[in-house]
Amino acid sequence: MVRHWQLFAATAWAVLAVGILLRSVLLDEETLDRLPVRNWTVANLICAFLCVWNLARWFQSQAARRDAVNPNNQPLQPNREAGTGYEYNPEFDFQKQPTDPKPDENRG
Repeated sequence: MVRHWQLFAATAWAVLAVGILLRSVLLDEETLDRLPVRNWTVANLICAFLCVWNLARWFQSQAARRDAVNPNNQPLQPNREAGTGYEYNPEFDFQKQPTDPKPDENRG
């Protein structure tokens, strides 16, 4: 149940959206007049959006769970067919610390 809470939330929002669509069939006119909703269309669009949002999140979590279990997912390995020649470029060595400080040119 905890793993599928987005599906549960999407179902709840869908039921609410369908209830808003069928409000004239489900409720009488006097009850509808007492409800403090100004715009039923906006309320229905918000419920539908939240339903689709939770469905998308559920599908995304299911895909991530499937990918995590997939045995073919292995970490990246170095390309063994690549050439062994490696050219060191000191301009791109950001980890190297200077061993001797550079002398100031302004000193006499």
